[in-house]
Amino acid sequence: MSPKNFHAVDLTAPGADLPYAWLFARLRDLWFSRGSKTTPHRNTDLAKKFGVPAQRISQWATGTDMTRGAPPWHIMVSLAEEMSLEIRIAADGVRLVRRKKLKAA
Repeated sequence: MSPKNFHAVDLTAPGADLPYAWLFARLRDLWFSRGSKTTPHRNTDLAKKFGVPAQRISQWATGTDMTRGAPPWHIMVSLAEEMSLEIRIAADGVRLVRRKKLKAA
């Protein structure tokens, strides 16, 4: 996976919080890249998929108006699952990692 899929942040620092806007924006961008030239993925498609206004998708991705809350975890986990990604949280930051296929026994 690309270095773009890592966001360095010291999560052990007092008051540290997860980089919700970065995580959602990266997942959204990866989801957009799965669209085609004839059927591109857009904010409106993602909004329809999760039953929220398209403006909300933009706000979550840019981190504006977080007074209404960060992107819900179920949406971020659903996007990661759809693209076979794991969200890994460690003391030094957050990573998106391609999920390995389990070998059949």
